[in-house]
Amino acid sequence: MDNPQETLSQAEWGWLAGMIDGDGCISMHVRKKAGAHWGGNGVDLRITINNGDGGIIQKAADLFKRLGANPSISEVEPEPIHNGTRATVYHPNRNVMCLHLHKMVYIAIVLVGIEPHLAGEKKYRSQLMLEFIQRRVLRKGPRSKEGYSNGTSSWYDEGDWALVAKFLNACSKPAPEWLGRILRDYTPSSP
Repeated sequence: MDNPQETLSQAEWGWLAGMIDGDGCISMHVRKKAGAHWGGNGVDLRITINNGDGGIIQKAADLFKRLGANPSISEVEPEPIHNGTRATVYHPNRNVMCLHLHKMVYIAIVLVGIEPHLAGEKKYRSQLMLEFIQRRVLRKGPRSKEGYSNGTSSWYDEGDWALVAKFLNACSKPAPEWLGRILRDYTPSSP
């Protein structure tokens, strides 16, 4: 498959964009990562679609699979809703199905395909995430001080963390205070 994006029609890209825009999420999660060759902060990328209709989730999963991706599907029980009478109410009909796409290469393929069909905040966030992915993939190199590398990325640099901060701010989430410290550490002092 030379160009996996050719496997979806413009109508399918538009449908997928509508599902992600309406019932989905384009997200970055910053977390501590630990491992034999990794110790520090990292960024997990994700595209998620949530819907109570299993047929819709299955259609989106089939489209992702046609792109070569292997999305995961989970079912979430509804959260209790507290109404004005202080009684606990649950969604009366169904659980929510969640479709998750995690792998960076497939997230990039999806973002490029849906971007022309998006508008507003999700379009801006998709552009920031795509820029982040391009920076990470194009700047291959050692991942740790010991020289360990799986050939897919390098240490996060100031530009990466600045994009993460922009993305989090675009999601109306303030960037964590420690991210500000990292950016200050990268910024050279004025003489």
